[in-house]
Amino acid sequence: MSIIGDMKTSSVFCSMLFSATLVAFLFSFSLDIASAASLKLEETQASYTHGDPAQGATVNLFCRLRAGRKTFVASGSGVFVSERGIILTNAHVAQFFLLEGKKGRVKGECSVRTGSPARESYIASILYVPSIWLEQNVSEISSKLQKGSGKQDFALLYITKAKKGSLPDAFPSLPMNMNATAATNTPVTILGYPTGDLDAKAIRKELKALVATSTITEIESFNGSGLPDVVTVASSSAGSHGISGGPILNARDQIEAVVAIKPRAEDDRRIRGITILYIDRELRTLTGLSLSSILSGDLEAIASTTQASISAGIMMHLKEGLRRRK
Repeated sequence: MSIIGDMKTSSVFCSMLFSATLVAFLFSFSLDIASAASLKLEETQASYTHGDPAQGATVNLFCRLRAGRKTFVASGSGVFVSERGIILTNAHVAQFFLLEGKKGRVKGECSVRTGSPARESYIASILYVPSIWLEQNVSEISSKLQKGSGKQDFALLYITKAKKGSLPDAFPSLPMNMNATAATNTPVTILGYPTGDLDAKAIRKELKALVATSTITEIESFNGSGLPDVVTVASSSAGSHGISGGPILNARDQIEAVVAIKPRAEDDRRIRGITILYIDRELRTLTGLSLSSILSGDLEAIASTTQASISAGIMMHLKEGLRRRK
């Protein structure tokens, strides 16, 4: 994901940082200062086709963040995984939805945007985000170099309101691959809303969806478990800031993984995604609930439990981190 200073400030922030085997950087809201070397989006990317299920299910997650006199625009990607309006994304993207509707010197105004260019469509709230990820990472938001691996970097949002009119009876959504079928040298499709070298104004008004094709080059596990936790995808036009949280689809248009990290070098367009299998396994460990049971559960009750798990200290670190950003 990317954070960029709004027109009210001179700060321009780019996407995040995390080191894994690739010494990877997260595409999050907490990033380095963008430079003139920011990648331009390739014109060879596939065009956005209205009516395509995969593209209809992929969304832009957009926040305008205020910290005192500073204003930032933050943009990332996500995907509907349930007709009930549940969105899968990264924790480093979703964390700023914690500020939605808050009052005071630090607050956020967030929305779910669809189409190409992206336009505001819905209001969403956090359904689930691992409190352990927040505890370990949210205090680092003011740092320019947040090191990590993408572990536990996932979250679920759910739609609560339409920006205009009424909510649809069912949201476009994609199935998830719950089987360990990922293999190297297999083709994949990556979708999302990369911001490239766009400024804050262009992100608000001109951000377009992207569809890119690539192949899986490596499959890894966290902690040497031998399980398919992380897939590395070869260089493509998707390897740019803002794609974080976007789906990586297999040949059957199932979500194999969601984008979480990329290499440090600006000209390295490989990306790494955490798999659905890993997310499901972590959810079972952290909550005792499977991914499918959460999707079919009482959304308001699950969201309430999640909110109760987020301490005042976490919120303080989130707000103070934004206030310290320059």
